[in-house]
Amino acid sequence: MAMSDTERLARMERRQEALIAGISGLVDIMQMNTAMLTELMEWLKQPPSSELPDLLQALVATIHEMREEIRVLPARVARAVVDGELDGRG
Repeated sequence: MAMSDTERLARMERRQEALIAGISGLVDIMQMNTAMLTELMEWLKQPPSSELPDLLQALVATIHEMREEIRVLPARVARAVVDGELDGRG
């Protein structure tokens, strides 16, 4: 059965609306990409930071301190239990 002119026109309108919505979505993506590229280009213009090596050195020092604290923690807990300090009796 053949479509009527009205049905064909309605079908074309639906397709046209879907095409417009699709193009609108692509425009949104292109604008987002442009904004991200602009931000990236601005970030690349910044001088390199020397904070990372300092931060890593501080992190390593903290880890060494924590390792020492963890190493002596069992002895401190045992002493506190024996002395009654752990449960607040000391």
